[in-house]
Amino acid sequence: MSNCDTKHSENGKNWLGILAHLARGFNIGLCLKKTGLAIIGVLIANVLVVLLVTIFAPNLTPPEFPPDSPSESWESHKIAWSRWNLWHEVAGVGGNGSGSVLGLSDLAQSAAEYNALAKALGDEKTFDPSSSTQLEIAKSVLASPVEGISPERAKEIVAKLGIAKPSNRLASWVWFEDRGPNPVLAFGSPGKEGLFERFYNLVKSEISFALEPISKVLLPFYYLIHPNASVGQRFFFLLILGAVVSVWTLIGGMISRIAAMEYTRKQTISIPKAFAYIKARRENYLIAPWLPMVPGGVILLGMVVFGFFHMIPWLGDIVFSGLGWVVMLVSGLVLAVITLGLIGWPIMTVAISVDSDDAFAATTKPYSYLGQKGWLALGSGVFCTVYGSICLIFLCWLGSVGIYLAKWGVSQTPGVVAVGRSPEFLFINAPTTFGWRTLLLDGARIEGNPVVENGVIQVNRLEKYRDSLTANQRTGAFLASGWLYLAVLPLVGVGYSLFWSFLTGIYLLLRRKVDDVEIRDIYLDEEDDPVFAPVVAPDYKPTNSRSTPARESGSTGGCGSVPETSKPGAISLSVLKGPNSGS
Repeated sequence: MSNCDTKHSENGKNWLGILAHLARGFNIGLCLKKTGLAIIGVLIANVLVVLLVTIFAPNLTPPEFPPDSPSESWESHKIAWSRWNLWHEVAGVGGNGSGSVLGLSDLAQSAAEYNALAKALGDEKTFDPSSSTQLEIAKSVLASPVEGISPERAKEIVAKLGIAKPSNRLASWVWFEDRGPNPVLAFGSPGKEGLFERFYNLVKSEISFALEPISKVLLPFYYLIHPNASVGQRFFFLLILGAVVSVWTLIGGMISRIAAMEYTRKQTISIPKAFAYIKARRENYLIAPWLPMVPGGVILLGMVVFGFFHMIPWLGDIVFSGLGWVVMLVSGLVLAVITLGLIGWPIMTVAISVDSDDAFAATTKPYSYLGQKGWLALGSGVFCTVYGSICLIFLCWLGSVGIYLAKWGVSQTPGVVAVGRSPEFLFINAPTTFGWRTLLLDGARIEGNPVVENGVIQVNRLEKYRDSLTANQRTGAFLASGWLYLAVLPLVGVGYSLFWSFLTGIYLLLRRKVDDVEIRDIYLDEEDDPVFAPVVAPDYKPTNSRSTPARESGSTGGCGSVPETSKPGAISLSVLKGPNSGS
């Protein structure tokens, strides 16, 4: 065999080894302990966010724009409207009223255009685009020539008028978050979309679910820097960001600590031990994600000061904003790099869980690893996301089949339909996430019409169906839904558990490539394993994150392996004898 063939063979084996290492994340993440911790984290973060929304989100009605008002008032109205839209988007302010769909203030591009639309359709006091009847009338009116509105522009407005706006993206309870279509319905029921399109939508939603832990942080950050956000809204988003990051730094730290022990030593630790490890390093865990904000804040302050000079006529136009604009470009680039710390924030948490890094050392890991092995990190992330999404599709399908068969088994009782006791009524309050309510209400009918049609719940029919139930049926539905609410939590929890387990595997891989540290190396507290805990000479003071690693050369992590030390001053464990090894 030639040297070239040998090299290609070795590279192939290397990549297969990397993929096998990363794929272990599924087996490690599919664990009752980690899933239980993830459920606790999901519930705590959810409660904190809903509590903050309850405290800070105002109960506002959509701002109004009086007809025939001047253009200056229109600019102020657009700012007020965009901020109200932001509250509706993140907290559901306004509910399902007229502001929940695209209306005149959303679509009009000027005061003149708004006044022309209001003259033809009625202003926002009289025209409600959320009403299907008024919406149809408005579309028919705009189909005819309207003074002040070109036919092309009228078509654009008709195409968008009445479309629902995003709502409640931060304040939804875990049981009602949109996590895509139900896998059983996607494969096994008719719908408007074709099979391929339904499968594509399912995969896309499961990828979003696999990345949900990081999106829970990025979403508040996106709103924090939203150009239309007010100062009060930015403070609100900062509080939400702090609550979510703090909860998942600690819970994710516990999950990644347990996962790291299973990756490196092929043994597990108890939740109390993981909690003790996190508690001893809580300051590092909580401080590390925020350290990049310090230089970011300094740069932002400098940009604000630059803005004052920018406001000076002539001098600001030519010297500062003209010749000196390169300073702002560099500052913006540095802020963009610092923002990567939010994407790499989970790596900081895993670094402390694996290597007991201090806050500063943990903060540098995402920048170091992504900077030096960015393509490996990207490839590993894509593989874990796709592989995890496929696994989640199977798990969600299995869970959905389980709850469906529970309903189906009861519906097979002879005479159950004839006496009007088909079990669909039990699921009027079922969780909507994963499409469970749609799946379980399939088959329910009211006045001869299906409640679920083409894979979509018809809201008006559902309300009529709900009103037709007796008090005892509603009570039974309430109690039965409680079990479904509990059944959803393990599915959500396992998604978060897989995220942190896969991320731990990626960190160990990047650490080996960048720092040349064996995957089997992990920082051990004495209580983790007294026999294999590192022994450090009295005069040795650790100076970095891997101050006391325990390296195993064996594959089982048991007493037959011979750990090695990799720092000067540490006593080799090979010279230590176990308690039962004799003298």
